[in-house]
Amino acid sequence: MTQRLTPGTIALLATAPLLWAGNAVVGRMVHTLVPPVTLNFIRWALAFLVLLPLAFLLIVSGIVASSRPQKVPGGEALKA
Repeated sequence: MTQRLTPGTIALLATAPLLWAGNAVVGRMVHTLVPPVTLNFIRWALAFLVLLPLAFLLIVSGIVASSRPQKVPGGEALKA
């Protein structure tokens, strides 16, 4: 099986390390100006605000909420 890396896939793969590196740079720049707890709260609030519209779209489209149970690979082994 051959799979090609599309530009979208490359962008998604590069996003996480870039965000992590940017987070480290910003943390070092403002560590004397902003208390650690406040900086952590700002990070989580920003992540929440970025992910909220995406979650809303998934819920409205019905992708997340499903009325029928989903089969999990290896789920038979989990039953007691």
